Amino acid sequence: LAVSMATTSVSAQDLGFSLPDQETVEAAKQSRENRTASQSVGRAIMEAFEYYEEEQIQESINVLAEEYPELDAGYDKAYVGRFLGTLYAQVEDIDNALRILKDAADLDVLGWNDQAAVLKLVGQLALQEEQYQMSVDYLTRWLKFTGQLDTQVLTFIANAYYQQKEFADVVPFARAALNSAKEPDK
Repeated sequence: LAVSMATTSVSAQDLGFSLPDQETVEAAKQSRENRTASQSVGRAIMEAFEYYEEEQIQESINVLAEEYPELDAGYDKAYVGRFLGTLYAQVEDIDNALRILKDAADLDVLGWNDQAAVLKLVGQLALQEEQYQMSVDYLTRWLKFTGQLDTQVLTFIANAYYQQKEFADVVPFARAALNSAKEPDK
């Protein structure tokens, strides 16, 4: 009796949670406000972006890092935090990147695409930094937020469980990753 793991059907319930259907995700996308930053924060963002475009990453970080601590929790802080955290990640200051990006994700006020991106980035950086449970938490939040069974995300979660020696939890995510792959990853 030969059974191919790649053809075994895996549902989100096999992962221990349910995913929203496409209609629910679309409704969530429409209900999340795509806002703009306040005027003073917008100026700092534009200045930082100009430095970024000129590949002056540290100057961009300096502009945003000066603004960030003064911001109240809310959209401005989350938006600046996503930008600043991403810049820190680019210069491989992962401790600051992870701290600030995690805060931006936890505020849960960004537009749909930005929120999805920050959840995924926190999960990836946490995995890189061997903070496996944090990686699982944020990547699972990404799955539940987007409703997508993404091969890469599922593989990252399986890897995080493997690193924690939680082997029983590896199997459903590895199987789901195999099933969601369009072609085998060599």
